[in-house]
This record gives sequence, structure tokens and C-alpha cells, in this order.
Amino acid sequence: MGHMDVKAEVKLSRLSALLRRSLWLDMLTEAEVMGQVWQDPDFDPALLVTHERDEELAGAIFGVIRREKDATGGTERRVGYVKFIAVDPRYQRQGIGTGLLARLEERLAEKGVEEIRVSGSAPCYLWPGVDVRYTGAYCFFLARGYTRYSDAVNMRVDLATAPLDTVADEKHLAEKGIVVRRMEEGDREAVGTWIARTFGENWRWETLATLNRQPVAAFIALQPDSPPGEEVIGFAAYAGNRRNWFGPMGTDPRARKLGVGRTLLRLCLRDLREMGYTDAQIAWTGPVAFYARTVEARMDRVFYLLRRSLH
Repeated sequence: MGHMDVKAEVKLSRLSALLRRSLWLDMLTEAEVMGQVWQDPDFDPALLVTHERDEELAGAIFGVIRREKDATGGTERRVGYVKFIAVDPRYQRQGIGTGLLARLEERLAEKGVEEIRVSGSAPCYLWPGVDVRYTGAYCFFLARGYTRYSDAVNMRVDLATAPLDTVADEKHLAEKGIVVRRMEEGDREAVGTWIARTFGENWRWETLATLNRQPVAAFIALQPDSPPGEEVIGFAAYAGNRRNWFGPMGTDPRARKLGVGRTLLRLCLRDLREMGYTDAQIAWTGPVAFYARTVEARMDRVFYLLRRSLH
């Protein structure tokens, strides 16, 4: 935070404290809030709306606008996202949240946004959607015209008991000419280009964000003898958005079923264990069976994804 002026630091501190008071499941650090608000690639100060009460920060809402292509992959449109809304428990049920949401919706509509979502604002996001245990938040959005259109799940890994040894797998991969190691700054272009081409721009952004961590929070698999541009065959990352959240991860189709993903996953989780974390969240889980089998992960957090038209 050395580059921030005093006023900005106070704003970050107050906002972080508000989020921790309001969102009991997620004790967000100032670094996480900084990354999710001011360092969001689409940060717009007009979409950070706050409410003061008795010289205290009583409520806040933050939104972003992402450019997304339609289902055919052709026409691009602007979609608004609510990244978070928080009202201090002392001031809830007084209309503050309703007012904040209305102001954000109005500003998004003025910017040409036709749809607003309460779901994961990939690539820079806090949650896949509304955690079902935030019952009040779910009811709040339903009462204001939002509808549920999908679900998402996180899995939890107990780092004390999960099987995270990689010696045998790394030896097996080495015998097939595959090198597994921590990603480095010099890998940025090659790895980023491959991820964008194979899995999309969102995963590229989230993975390269881990280069700012110390140590770098990503591992890669390489086949040095492959033709130029085809050396990268796998990657796995963590802490791109949340400090002990794993993901994304991907393996080139030509290198699947060799143990690449299993090895990269365990290396990332072992990092977290060595940092002192007792558990890890596998964010927005896709292959549930793979994680359950590989690291004994269990279904944990469930999220509802909501949206509303601004027409």
C-alpha cells in the first residue's frame, strides 16, 4: 500500500472493516479488498457507492462492468456485476441497502448496461455468487426483482490430512519428458498466451495475477522438446483473488491422464499448508469427482447466481 495516499489508505481501512463486520463468512483482508476494488481491471470510482451514518461508514456497494460476447461468440455487450454489498449490522433494515442498490443500478443503466448480475465477475471476483448461508442477502435480491439462474459450489480441502506428496508423480512425468516447476516472471508471455488460447482470457488474467505473490502462487508443466509455442502443457494457480482459494487449473488435451493436473494441484495445496493454512477452498469447482478422489476434497460452500434486466 506504499503507493496510496493517506486518504486512500483510510478509505481502504474503513471499507475493509465494514466488510468484515457485515460478511461474517469472509474475513477479508485489506490486501484482498484492495485487489478486488482499486486493482480490478475495470475499476470505475463511480460504481463504488457508500452510505455514511453518524460519521461512520454504514454501508457500501461496488460494481463493475465487463465486456462479454453473446452465446454465439459474436456480438459483444456490457454486463454489470455487483461485486459486494454490505450494511453494518447496526444499521440494517433501515433502507440503506435498498438505496445503495438503486443508485448502483441507476449508474449502470446510465452507462448503457442492460443486465446486472450478482455472480462471479471473472476474472477478478470475490465469490461465484451469493453464498446460501447469507440468507438475508439472497432474500434481499429476490425482493428486488433478481432471479436465480444458476448455482456454483466450492470444495474444501483439509490440508492436514490431504495426500499432497508428489515425488512419484514428478518422477513419472520426468520419465515422459515433462518438467513441473513453479512459474516465474520470465514465463509470463508464453504461459499467458497458451492459457488465453486454450482456456480463455479470464483464466490468463487470474493466473498471471499470482506472479505478484511471494512466492509466485502458480506451478506449470512443460515439455521442453515440443515444437516452439507448444512447450506449455499445464498450469495450476491459487490466491489470484482470495488468499487460500485454489484455481484455475488446466491441462492441455494432449497431455491428459498422465497425472499432470494431479501433480500441479498437490504442489499448490502444499504451498498453502506450508504457509500455515489448515484448509483450502477449491473455487467454482467443475470436476467434483477429480478433487474428491485426488485430495479428499468435500463439497462445502454453495452459491446462487442471480440476475436482473435493467430495461
